[in-house]
Amino acid sequence: MLASARPLTWIETLIPRRDAGATVAQWAGELDAKRILMIGATAMPESLHAEIIGALGPVAVVDADAGVRARMRRKSPCECTLIRRACATLDAAVTALTAANQSGAGVTASVLAAEHAALRCGAQDVRTLFSVDQGRTLRPFTVPAEQSADPLQAYVAVRQAGYWAEGFITLSAERQAAAATARAALRSGLAMALPGRRRGDLADAIARAVGAPHPVTREPVVSIGLALEESAGRADVLIAGEVLSLRAGVLDRDGAAIASAMVAVRDSGHELLWWHGP
Repeated sequence: MLASARPLTWIETLIPRRDAGATVAQWAGELDAKRILMIGATAMPESLHAEIIGALGPVAVVDADAGVRARMRRKSPCECTLIRRACATLDAAVTALTAANQSGAGVTASVLAAEHAALRCGAQDVRTLFSVDQGRTLRPFTVPAEQSADPLQAYVAVRQAGYWAEGFITLSAERQAAAATARAALRSGLAMALPGRRRGDLADAIARAVGAPHPVTREPVVSIGLALEESAGRADVLIAGEVLSLRAGVLDRDGAAIASAMVAVRDSGHELLWWHGP
């Protein structure tokens, strides 16, 4: 599977995972390492983690997750360039989805048009969700949905050069009230996307403007970059260089809609990287 894995990472040297403990121990020995930093240990299968720790023997293994997360929050200029590229691919995908939907295509055809557009732009990975119950729930492709939908609620995430961009969109010719509420709530969050503001304050502003939140957007403020959801807490203060996905979702008797935006926090404000809607 190495040929399939290579396009998904910038790491040049890839090897099969069999005999992982012995491979890591050999690498540590060649470095004459006394200490190894481990990232993502909690995501490993317990057997794999135990194999690596056992093979390293006297080499100290230090959990580096906290330090890595802190450094991941502040994106370098190069990283921001790559995220802008991912946002351009996201925009191409959403444009293709919108065009297919407006031409009368069914849900499956519309979402596939988005995926194909993203892949043509060089996306390494594309993830989509869609709704066939007027936006109340979103689901992945399990069976085709040939029918058209109004409203069509969709989620598109693309990864390019290792960095993610994501967007929720609501397309409707008739039901505009819920979508307008979601976009207004999103603007409330955007107005507070400033360095020094607490992440929880942004989330609360969006929640107040929404009124009846959509369960899909229970986390309305998400750090994004090398991971779709990079770890952060409500008490964290926004810092320049941080890239966020802001999500505003409405679910009430009048309808369902989700709107979102990608935003980069700057020294004296923010840069809007992607946004769908007026």
